[in-house]
Amino acid sequence: MQLRRIKIVPDAIKNLKHLVIFSLNYCIELETLSAYVGLLPLRELNLNGCVSLKTPPIEITRRGHTQTMAFLKRLISGSTLCKRTKLMLVGLGGAGKTSLVRAFRKYHSDKPPEITDGIDIVKWKVPLNQPDDFLEFSVWDFAGQSVYYHAHQFFLAKKAVYILVWNIRLGAEHGGLDFWLSSICCHAPNAPIFVVGTHSDVVSRIDLCQDDLKRRYPQITGFFNVSTRTHDNIKELIEAIIKTTLALPYMDKQIPKVWLTFEKLIGECKEDILTYDQVADIAPNAGIIDPGEILQAIQFLSDFGSLQ
Repeated sequence: MQLRRIKIVPDAIKNLKHLVIFSLNYCIELETLSAYVGLLPLRELNLNGCVSLKTPPIEITRRGHTQTMAFLKRLISGSTLCKRTKLMLVGLGGAGKTSLVRAFRKYHSDKPPEITDGIDIVKWKVPLNQPDDFLEFSVWDFAGQSVYYHAHQFFLAKKAVYILVWNIRLGAEHGGLDFWLSSICCHAPNAPIFVVGTHSDVVSRIDLCQDDLKRRYPQITGFFNVSTRTHDNIKELIEAIIKTTLALPYMDKQIPKVWLTFEKLIGECKEDILTYDQVADIAPNAGIIDPGEILQAIQFLSDFGSLQ
């Protein structure tokens, strides 16, 4: 019973050089396995029910023993903490999504933003409390025109933070709130959602039944009314997004540094569209040769917005 309360399997595990079966099933507090587990001659590594596990990530362990062991072994050559996710801005056309992205990134322009065509994707790097410590967002600005709605459903990611933007001037009944909340809850049932009303500086009264929305859509994390012209509540919204993101269960997971090298090399390609074979051909230049690890790295980069 005591074994089930452990949080970390330490590096000293490497001294058990003849260990062939390692069962940690239902150690619900277990967060981290030493990378040196990957060097052991294990025939079985049982991690069923380890709901708090961060290293290796649960999505890796689900792919089986071989890939789990390969992932741990790769960490020995260098790892880094993952602090990144997708930030998805949805809402009707003209709600102010693009202006909000500009406000987040402190981009100032006298020109009104152009209407988004399809999906615009930009990077947003937020400094945290320690030097060289950043939270990275892949910001997806979804076009609000109805012609795109069916296509957007394919891009609503599970690992993301959502901002549902509506124009306060038009009223909540014309904000498309139920449509977007239903879509997000269907495709990303555990993702946090912020409901953000824009143009708060020109409206004296805001009619929105927050309690009713929260009851019907428990994923709603907070409600904010902002102005991108006066920057009212922008700072508070950003702080709430950062706090919520850092508390997500997939934050602070160890990933191999070579995966970020792989990401950098892909980003240096001039082509916007690459086939799987082209991407796989880049991997050896980052030190990734095993086909299983190539798939792991591609899935990771896709989950967090580097690849679409």
